Amino acid sequence: VYANPYLDDRGVPRLEAVLTIAQWVEMACMAATPALIRWWGLKPVMAVGLAGFVVRNGLLASGSVPLALAVGVPMHGLA
Repeated sequence: VYANPYLDDRGVPRLEAVLTIAQWVEMACMAATPALIRWWGLKPVMAVGLAGFVVRNGLLASGSVPLALAVGVPMHGLA
């Protein structure tokens, strides 16, 4: 919810295109979820998602815009 205003405040150009990357990664993760649950089970898949959420928010909190754009925004899909 707050990624758009956060990145906008930091002067990220073409914000819609940047945030679309997160949506594509999210669709890929949703497509892979049934197979991952079959291979790993539900708890490990949920743990990976939780770890992705922690990493994503940590990168956004670090204040490093290039790092947030390169890793933090795509991690939205994993989380």
